[in-house]
Amino acid sequence: MDDTTTAQPRDDQRLTCGRCGQQAYTARAGGSSAAGQVSKHMKGEATAGHEVEPVWGEAVCECDFCDPGIPAVWSYQVIPVETRIGLTAGPRPGEVISSRGLNDTPWYACPACADLIQAKQWRELLKRSLSLYEKRTGHRPTTGLRIHSHETHQQFVQMMTGHRLPLDGAR
Repeated sequence: MDDTTTAQPRDDQRLTCGRCGQQAYTARAGGSSAAGQVSKHMKGEATAGHEVEPVWGEAVCECDFCDPGIPAVWSYQVIPVETRIGLTAGPRPGEVISSRGLNDTPWYACPACADLIQAKQWRELLKRSLSLYEKRTGHRPTTGLRIHSHETHQQFVQMMTGHRLPLDGAR
């Protein structure tokens, strides 16, 4: 048997689904340490519509606050918190994704969002997020998206430890 199929990831890699490219994670099957591990999509199996085909790849960190296409340069450490059911704008206009679970992964920020976070300018961070959403999709943010984005940012404020770590290239 070739050992490369069971190799552990390097620190600069993340688990993704080979079918859809969505970030994934591994968990113990059945909650027992004796059971095997299963891979799941980060945003929930229901949103993907298929089982994860686990692939280790280079970690690509995008800003969690403004636009998924903008590379992040900072990682904000958070205290694990169980999230309430939330709605997230999907990749296509009008698409909404529902989520729930334990949020224990770092949040990533681009330079502009990191500056706003450090200055505690939450209203400006929200304006930036919604403005870039409108520019990316060509649609004005709905009231529901505005409320959800505000609540998501407030949840981050409650979860963050105050520590941020630079990613490659951050100053």
